[in-house]
Amino acid sequence: EKRVFESENEGLKSVLFWKRFIDDIWTLFKGSREEAETFVNFLNSLIPGVIKFTFEFSDISINFLDITMKFTRVNDQVKIETDLFVKPSNKQLFLDWTSNHPIHSKKSIIYSQGLRYIMLCSNKDNLQNHLAKLRQKFIEVHYPESVIQEQFLRLEGVNRMDLILKLRADKKKKKIIPHVTTYNKKNPPYKKWIKELEYVLKLNPKTEKIARNVMSVSYTHLTLPTTPYV
Repeated sequence: EKRVFESENEGLKSVLFWKRFIDDIWTLFKGSREEAETFVNFLNSLIPGVIKFTFEFSDISINFLDITMKFTRVNDQVKIETDLFVKPSNKQLFLDWTSNHPIHSKKSIIYSQGLRYIMLCSNKDNLQNHLAKLRQKFIEVHYPESVIQEQFLRLEGVNRMDLILKLRADKKKKKIIPHVTTYNKKNPPYKKWIKELEYVLKLNPKTEKIARNVMSVSYTHLTLPTTPYV
């Protein structure tokens, strides 16, 4: 990127917006497809044989990561609508309900996927269609319909703009201190214990700073040996 923007290539004058996520770049380019292709050829000339750019060009819609952006003209203004984009290679294979994971983690998968759909879909009809397909995906991996419905009802109270714009400053300021343990269905209620005994940390000046942070419980799975014991 440094080489690109330090160059004097004429194509840069047409780049109105440039955002990159790892090796995917989304730009607003003021010009024709041929001019955009010329600019991409310039990019490919910077480090030949090492970095090669391919590109998609459209003045109607474009896919970037997991989002489709559609451009429509309304009263001489361009309106951008967004929708969920699922790559053909993405089979959307979610964790099976019968897997040995905490129930709250499985519920969280439903809810967090729903939040992602709400954030990406600006059209409510499209959102409902995608959520119906999502519901079916979870049914296919044996999630009880009552559990799916419980999480979908939680989603009904979510405001899209609040989800997009909320800064969540409190969480950014606090560090997370995890208690890591191996997951087992017979584990004691660690989260409950931590919550109930948090006040003990606050009583001691030496540990009071720890109590200011977010304490959580994280689970790992026991890795079985690949070769049998002799």
